[in-house]
Amino acid sequence: MSQTEQPQQQNGKHENIEKSSSNKPDIDNNNNNNNNEEKKEEKKEELNGKIMKNGHQMNGINGMNGSYVDDCIDDEEITKMFKLDPSEKLEAGMLHHHEIENFSMDEEKLEAGCHPVSWSNCDATSFDVRRGPNYVSGQKAPSKKALYTVFHMDAYKLPSKINKITRYINVDKYLEKYKNNTPYDKDKNPLPPLFILNVMVPDYPPELMGGKDDGEGYQIIMYAHLSQETQEQLNKHSKDNTKLTPAVDLLKRFIHSDLKDRENNELRNRFKCIARIMNPSHTDFGFLANRLVRRYNGRPFLARTSSTFYHEPGKYFATDIDAHVFGYPARQGLSYVKGTIQTAIYDVGVVIEGKTNDELPEQILACCRISKMGVDLCKEFPSKFIKLYKKEMKMRKDRHKKKLQQQQEQQEQQQHNDIEPPQKSKTQQNLHNVNGKRNGSIDKGSKPSKSKSTSNLLDSNRDNNNDNNTQQGSGWGWGMFG
Repeated sequence: MSQTEQPQQQNGKHENIEKSSSNKPDIDNNNNNNNNEEKKEEKKEELNGKIMKNGHQMNGINGMNGSYVDDCIDDEEITKMFKLDPSEKLEAGMLHHHEIENFSMDEEKLEAGCHPVSWSNCDATSFDVRRGPNYVSGQKAPSKKALYTVFHMDAYKLPSKINKITRYINVDKYLEKYKNNTPYDKDKNPLPPLFILNVMVPDYPPELMGGKDDGEGYQIIMYAHLSQETQEQLNKHSKDNTKLTPAVDLLKRFIHSDLKDRENNELRNRFKCIARIMNPSHTDFGFLANRLVRRYNGRPFLARTSSTFYHEPGKYFATDIDAHVFGYPARQGLSYVKGTIQTAIYDVGVVIEGKTNDELPEQILACCRISKMGVDLCKEFPSKFIKLYKKEMKMRKDRHKKKLQQQQEQQEQQQHNDIEPPQKSKTQQNLHNVNGKRNGSIDKGSKPSKSKSTSNLLDSNRDNNNDNNTQQGSGWGWGMFG
């Protein structure tokens, strides 16, 4: 976690700019901010996304590389086999929505005006994000309004986690409701009408070494649609080719990049999350939980190894954040607050990290405030969907395993075909010519070059053949060389 990205002020005094340990500006404003402070900041943020198990760093889901999950899911044939009719899917919006009229950052005011067991959109301007252009490490300013507006939330309890849970949610009905007036186009109208965030939280004790990364847990799902301001910007861009703002253009490039490539697609690793407890003095957290809150409250972290993305062009962009594979301290912190989370009011926001001038200032992608909701509100996820998911995943994994085996066999065959026969030395070639001459197999049109010693040898051999026919086939051939 970045030491320069400090928690948001909870007392109503909103800090606009945070000082860095170094106030030296970036000299080259057209390139990435790669000064020492920036590198330290990103390195610390990256540590938050590391996953440790048995003392080794892991990537992806269930201890597997993320591309494994992506490849398993990205199989159109199996997708068609398990595709459900919208009428068979779950309806979104189980959690109560109460939109806050007078948004406040003051702890006493928001505690007094709280509507328990409800959620609301956040004021995105209450989040401090990287300012720009000419960004200097640690400098922050209030975000503009969120690019997407939250309209529904769900919470489920499951025996094991489900990636891309949207396959069982009827999101199609909202595509028509929130679709942009301008038809989808990768260049002119590049953002999908919906953004869906699926946070998977474990409900089993964390283990420092050798623990599992799947099992009972909760999944909190947030559904958001393009804000009115974002739609207007996209419409102007489509009609008049008006330049997109840096944040919208960055999101466009992020969504349309190779979201499966964790190693080579640097842009894919810039999904940043912010979580902040707004009423720390009024919660029933214990000593250890309060200590963690004071230390990390409101600090952004990069979800690099714990995130998986899904893009359905013209429909939605979805993200899975898998807390099952968080680092041990983060999982331990979640276990501390899980039993008393119903006493907390907390905000959650996500943003794509900007680095260069053409990507800054940053702008909140979507955010919401959750007021005193406990895990007891999570409904049991239907068992029929759980069975269907397991069956589908088994088929995908078997298909993926078979595909890898075929690729390995093809590589081995290619390597075998690429092996060239050893080059013959000049002496071996001359001896081969001698043997061919005796057997009459040398091409009459060819005139192999001969050294003086070889010519003498051939003459001697020819004389021996004339004098004694029993010498034919007795000496000079490839048999001498194995």
